[in-house]
Amino acid sequence: MSELSNTPEPPYYAVIFTSRCAVEHEGYGEMADRMVELASEQSGFLGIESAREGSAPARSSESKPDTGLIGRERMPVYKIVDVNVRDPEAYEDYKRGVAPLIEKHGGEYLVRGGDFEVVEGDWTPSRLVLFRFPDRASVKAFYEDPEYQDLLALRHRTADTRIVLVDGC
Repeated sequence: MSELSNTPEPPYYAVIFTSRCAVEHEGYGEMADRMVELASEQSGFLGIESAREGSAPARSSESKPDTGLIGRERMPVYKIVDVNVRDPEAYEDYKRGVAPLIEKHGGEYLVRGGDFEVVEGDWTPSRLVLFRFPDRASVKAFYEDPEYQDLLALRHRTADTRIVLVDGC
């Protein structure tokens, strides 16, 4: 039997891109084409299949997949916190204790208090804190970390918070 292509040895990995947009949405085609272009530049790219009408045909490559890339390309998640501190002295203990746990789970502070200006609407935050985490799984691991549970209870006793997670890019 003749070989159809020179395919690398397993294991194989699939990267699947999906979108809620459709061809009739502005910019969809350009975005889809750019995703294909970026994927095809990666070491180990073997091809593409698409359900999009008029999409690029399947392509193949003879390179071995770079498994070091698997799992590294994650969508960051931003955690936006509006904090009304009721007990500033005790809340300082929370701030000191939580910082190493945020770092442990790949999080980083982007904004920690500071002056802000409401530009539109009637939102009146007290104190804003903004974090970036590598992905939602990292945020979940942070919240479920046994080391965080006492700090979480301390925060609940010392402050009122509103927290929102938003996917980034």
